Amino acid sequence: MATPWFKSAFSDDYTSIAKQQGWCPTCGDVWYKFHLRLLKIKSMQMQGKVKLGQVAHVKWTIKYAYHHAKELYKDHLEVHDIQSGQLVICLEFVRDATSSLTQDLNAHLHKTLSRLVRSLEAALTTLDRGVDKEGNIRRLWYATLGRSALKRDLDEVEEDQVLFQRAVQLAALYGGPRVAPYLTEDRLSGNNALARVQRLRQAIQSRLDNDAKTPKMLLDRRDVPDGKRRRLPYSEVQLVMSGVSEFPIALVEYRSQETADTRKIRDIALILSGTDVSMAMIRCRGFIPVPDANRYELLFPLPPTPARPRTLRELLLSPENSAGVRFSLNSRIKLARRLATAVLFTHTAKLVHKNIRPENIIILETDSTSAPDRSDGERALEIGDSFLMGFDFARKEDEASARVGDNEWYRNIYRHPQRQGVHPEVDFNMLHDIYSLGVVLLEIALWRSFILVEKDTYGSLKYAGNREACRFFDKKTGKLKDPYEIWELFIRRSETVVAPALGYKYRDTVLMCLRCLDGGFGDPAELVGLAYIERVLLTLDEIAV
Repeated sequence: MATPWFKSAFSDDYTSIAKQQGWCPTCGDVWYKFHLRLLKIKSMQMQGKVKLGQVAHVKWTIKYAYHHAKELYKDHLEVHDIQSGQLVICLEFVRDATSSLTQDLNAHLHKTLSRLVRSLEAALTTLDRGVDKEGNIRRLWYATLGRSALKRDLDEVEEDQVLFQRAVQLAALYGGPRVAPYLTEDRLSGNNALARVQRLRQAIQSRLDNDAKTPKMLLDRRDVPDGKRRRLPYSEVQLVMSGVSEFPIALVEYRSQETADTRKIRDIALILSGTDVSMAMIRCRGFIPVPDANRYELLFPLPPTPARPRTLRELLLSPENSAGVRFSLNSRIKLARRLATAVLFTHTAKLVHKNIRPENIIILETDSTSAPDRSDGERALEIGDSFLMGFDFARKEDEASARVGDNEWYRNIYRHPQRQGVHPEVDFNMLHDIYSLGVVLLEIALWRSFILVEKDTYGSLKYAGNREACRFFDKKTGKLKDPYEIWELFIRRSETVVAPALGYKYRDTVLMCLRCLDGGFGDPAELVGLAYIERVLLTLDEIAV
């Protein structure tokens, strides 16, 4: 009898994997269980319990599901991206680096991995229910109950593996030079998550080195696509259109040229070149000066999948919202998580954004972002992947703040009261970004735009407050309320209306962000990032829909 693959891969006695691999004492039991779950999935496939046959071209009905249960059952395992090989590399990296990580980082890894193990256990229980003792598919169960249950469980596994890989990325970033020896070439070539975070690590280090090896990030005009440009509605971003399709191929942002020194714009472009779609950010290719307009252009090539960019503001202002929220609860939670993830990686890269609001959150809509969700035939739409843009005001976290603002109320409502007006009273720091995040998360919960946008007779945009969302103007005088009064209004709205819409954990997240300058996140010059992970990101991750 041949030796099972998992025994030769680890040891003669696979029950002692945890001990022989030297797992962390705190997390070893979880990682060991995780390995066994992966072994079980692969074992089911290799033993031939699920075989792929010929699928007839007939309508999707219970009868079809019954007769083709074998094929569909295996399709679930193929369609859902359970990345066992890449996850094992992540586990090996954390195993080796755990002694170099802080207690907070190890605790974060343990939480996300424990969650992944639970979802794997649920998925495997469902898989086991679908196969009888002889290894045959229980077709009636699958056709009536199993198909939806299996999809739900494997969807959760996919989501949880993304959260764990993100935790590994953060460990690699916050671990600093201590974890560098464990980011070996074999691991980087075999794991996308580690390769992406290594690129960001190198971009940050290149910026800090500031020597002859630091990339210039300066593009030649020939490097910029020459397609027709079109302004994205409710945004300063320009779309670069393709000459052969209706879809854009790149986004362009503008940043004013303050001096002839290009180091500031180079550093912004360099850091953004290390980001990735998994970080909810679009990778920057570089910048090009536009002397006649006294500004720079930042170029962001779009992912290859054809998509229609829209801003969150456009979605919130859509007339179709009058019939109620048309997006699924899952997709709104995902939107919030991706936005929170983008803010985290922005801060981890030592940048402050300074302009977080719906106009700078880009949604890429594809043909797959709507799907039937109810038996009555109506469609609950899914929100496409979201990305944080609007880096025209961003600066390095260690760079001196100019304390320059403006009096535009529709921008100021997204800023903390300390940072409003032409001459804000304090320097901008990461906590002010977290406050802005809280305002946008509140807007997502209400699914009502805080501002209404119209064009006047000359084509200029006019802004008005949306009284159905929040009353920013005094009812008697018509004047804008005091900044701290608006802040208290946000707090009251969060306390009363968010929980019924998206639950108590989401409400708590919004309130934590809005109150972040009250001391809950510590000194912004120190470990704001780790406190943010614990209080905001993990709370959003724990929301079960």
